[in-house]
Formats: sequence, structure tokens, C-alpha cells
Amino acid sequence: DVCSSDLGSDTSGTLVINTHGQDRRFIHSIGANGEFTGEEITPELIAQCRILYVGGYCLMDALKADVLANVFQQARKANVTTILDVVIPKPGDYWPLLRPVLPFTDLFLPNDDEAREITGESSPQKQAEEFRRAGVGTVIVTCGKEGAILLSEHEALRSDCYRVDFVDGTGSGDAFTAGYIYGRLNNHDAAACLRYGSALGASCVRTTGATTGVFNANELEAFVESNDGFRLAELDFELRGPGDLLGTKQHGLPPLRIADLLRDSAVVAEARRDAQALVAADHGLALPEHKLLRRMRSEEHTSELQSH
Repeated sequence: DVCSSDLGSDTSGTLVINTHGQDRRFIHSIGANGEFTGEEITPELIAQCRILYVGGYCLMDALKADVLANVFQQARKANVTTILDVVIPKPGDYWPLLRPVLPFTDLFLPNDDEAREITGESSPQKQAEEFRRAGVGTVIVTCGKEGAILLSEHEALRSDCYRVDFVDGTGSGDAFTAGYIYGRLNNHDAAACLRYGSALGASCVRTTGATTGVFNANELEAFVESNDGFRLAELDFELRGPGDLLGTKQHGLPPLRIADLLRDSAVVAEARRDAQALVAADHGLALPEHKLLRRMRSEEHTSELQSH
């Protein structure tokens, strides 16, 4: 780890004001970030990286486009993946800052508001196409509750977002980026990385604050693992309750007596795999040893129909 200090500068800080029914307000003091020129990223540091991420670009006046382009070019030569994120503080023409850098950027991660300000396009797909034409390897435009758009030379993906109870969006974009990077570091494909990004972003918005609710690695893996074929039963289990594992109910507290789906997520994931294997071997639960399960499923469906 490398930390540079300047006793003459304050630490950067941001006050975020959440306003009901409106976008957030930011009061920002750039502090020591205003001293960052990019020359601090030396070839020796680059050689230690698998991924080089630069965030807050376009906000830090001392970080010049030609310097960052050179840093990214060095990273490319060292087979280090380059990732760029931006902060757009006010309306303006940001292409002079971006055009020299984007051809050396493997992954560019604006949100749709930032991308609209830069490109003038309202469609996230058209925004992504514009950045691809500027030379970016892969573009991901995050779109809040509408998910994200990914565009590269060989892939065009649109992802949904995990549905959780929204409290505060502060930090969700950074959490998405961290989740995507986590997937890349673990050699997952783009679709899987989008799932990790969306999951970590979703974890962030459940509580007030930029980092308070963010999953750790084990929680992230358990959440992504549990939100596939069984997602109707397990989606949002921390916030809404896991629903009914045998029926179609998507939320509420089930009559479980042996497990907590958040605390025991690894055990639940193992049980899910066992259940999938059982259903694959005996889809209709016709074997004598599965008689009780067959009866429980029948009673559950009958109860669900009667409730409607």
C-alpha cells in the first residue's frame, strides 16, 4: 500500500444531503485530492497492480489528461487493466479531458447522468456507443434502479438491479464498481462481474451512508449465489424476510425454526444445491422416500390457491 501525505492540505470531504423526492445535494471540499497530479503513479507502482483504477476524474484540476493518458499507456504495456471513473461537477465540455485518455482505458464507468452531460445523448445505449467510438475497450453505463448497460467489441449486455428497500444511494456507484472489480480479480466473465457489481451496489443503498451496508466478500458471494434459481424465495432476505421456501411468496417471514438465512447463508446455499440435485434425480418426487416432500409441496400449493 502507498499513502502520500501533505501537511498543508486538508483531507477531502463531502457532505451529502438527501432530499425526499429529489436528487441529493453535495457540499464538497476537494482538499488533498486537489494536489493529485497522476505523476505519483510510477512505473514501479503500476508493476505491482493487476488493475489500475482512477476515480474522480474531471473533478481534480491538477490531474491533466496527457499525464493520465501516459500513466494508462504504461499500464497497458505492463498488462495491467485500466479503469476510469468520473465525477462531473458542473455542466461543461469534458471531451478535452477524456479524448486523450479513453483510447488507453479498458473499462469506463460513468453513470447515465454523467454520460448524458458528456455526450449530450439521453439513451444509455447511445452514450455507450459514443464512448466506444472514442476508443474505450468496455463501457458500463450505470442507470440506478434501471440496472446497467455494458458495451464492448464482442458483447452488449443489459443488466437488471437487485430489488432491495432503498434508503440512501450515496456510494452505490462506487460499490458497483468495487463489485465489478472483485469479479474481474477473480477471473469471472463480464456477465458475472455485472452481477457482483449490481449486488454490491444494492447492498450499499439499504442503509444511510456510503459504506455502512456494503457486503464483505463472504456476504457478497452468498448473496450472488443465493439469487439465481431460488431468487424468488431468497431475494432481499435481509430486509424483507425470505418468504416461503416451498411456495411462491416472495417476502415475509417464513415458519423456519432451524436457520437464519443471513447468518446461515452458506448452509442455505449448500441445501439449495442438494435440493437441485434431488429434483434433477426425481423431478416429480415420485420415489417412496420423497413422499413427505411430495405431500408438503401439494399442501403448500393448495394453500396458495385458496389464499387467492
